[in-house]
Amino acid sequence: MYYQPIIQTTMAKKHLNKINKIITQLEALQSEVDSLRDELQDKFNNMSDSRQESDYGEDLQDIIDSLDASSCDGLDTAIDELRNAAIYFETLPTAKQIKEVDIENVWLGIVFPLNRVNY
Repeated sequence: MYYQPIIQTTMAKKHLNKINKIITQLEALQSEVDSLRDELQDKFNNMSDSRQESDYGEDLQDIIDSLDASSCDGLDTAIDELRNAAIYFETLPTAKQIKEVDIENVWLGIVFPLNRVNY
């Protein structure tokens, strides 16, 4: 029994490039959300106490809290998961490495699968 493991190919590198591009876009989006949150926080901080305690001030604080939560939770998680996927693609063996392993695993004309040997 023989199986072909996933190897670094042009297609895998293409996917890695796409993942890295998405990571860059998400980081830029996170930066924009953080900038907006900071801008609104400054606006809130420069308001009088009575204005902060008004309905408008409370609504503005809710918006700031929402932007803080979305920036910290969702985008960070997405970026981390994409980085994990990128690491996976970066650690794939090359076709040359697979060929070298296959040659080492040939015994009496039988190619044993990598990490799976049936006796």
